[in-house]
Amino acid sequence: MGALIAPIVCNAGGMDLEVSPALTIPSSELGWRFSRSSGPGGQHVNTSDSRVELSWNIGDSAVLSEDQRLLLLQRLGRRLVAGAVTVTASERRSQLRNRELALAKLADLVAEGLAPEPARRRATKPTRGSNRRRLAAKEQRSATKRQRQRPSAE
Repeated sequence: MGALIAPIVCNAGGMDLEVSPALTIPSSELGWRFSRSSGPGGQHVNTSDSRVELSWNIGDSAVLSEDQRLLLLQRLGRRLVAGAVTVTASERRSQLRNRELALAKLADLVAEGLAPEPARRRATKPTRGSNRRRLAAKEQRSATKRQRQRPSAE
């Protein structure tokens, strides 16, 4: 995962989430829920709703192309509930910090889901030299173990 830093674009409607220069999730598509946290904060935790749940419905999003939607649905399939991906943050004491953390987690998750797959590794044969070195090391180990054995009773 990345460095958990996501640019947040503020507008009149709230905070838009910039996943990449080509993809910005508008704040109208983000759903927030707040609840009591079990993390650090002492008695403060018992009285404030600092835990944050951020959800985004991939299936209903207007900013995704059909290819992007299918890719995200396929790659994030296990994390989805009714087509929506949800991230939670309760690491910090303040709700604002947890909101920022949740936005960053969602941005990283979506960016990772949309990233192209790495090139496949082509299988190669071991070189003649590496094979020779491997067999020489096996022979050396075998000789060491033979020397440790008790002499035969001949």
